[in-house]
Amino acid sequence: MNFRIFSAALCAPVALIVSSPASAEGFEGFRVDLHGGYDAVSSVYTVDGATAGVGIGYDVPVGESVIVGVEANLDYSSAKDEGVYFGVAYSQVARRDIELSARLGVQLGKTTLGYLKAGYSNAGYEGAAAGYGLWAYEKGTSDGIRLGAGLEQRIAEKWFVKGEYRYTRYGSDDVNRNQAIFGVGYRF
Repeated sequence: MNFRIFSAALCAPVALIVSSPASAEGFEGFRVDLHGGYDAVSSVYTVDGATAGVGIGYDVPVGESVIVGVEANLDYSSAKDEGVYFGVAYSQVARRDIELSARLGVQLGKTTLGYLKAGYSNAGYEGAAAGYGLWAYEKGTSDGIRLGAGLEQRIAEKWFVKGEYRYTRYGSDDVNRNQAIFGVGYRF
């Protein structure tokens, strides 16, 4: 089910690239944004929480209605699981998330941009357990592939709001991350 929804989200903006006659003017140059939203990290089970961060990017028009760009994001997550299992107290926390990605967008009108993105993600995590006179602590990072789709809406000459879905697969650790992000940004 999730694969079908994600496939449809990827195909819709590509179809719009071919059919949109608008100019990419207004969606070019350097940009920054503040964003936040929902973060769910899954392996054997899912932990979720909030995420917040900052992004920077640069977009270049490559046609009347198409842009290509690069971006970097730094996010922090509150996704956490803690409890007691067979007398052992545990805590697992998803910490920071660094993203470097490329995006391909199409202007969907004078003030709206739809885009797809793909890139690299590096997530930090911490885990601890204590019980029966013993304790253990682990802190590390995991590399993954990030895919996403979003909409950017210009609300003033230089200001915009955005909504974005992100999926990340951390291959060696068999971990998935799903995020729904909303933000506000400024283009220079």
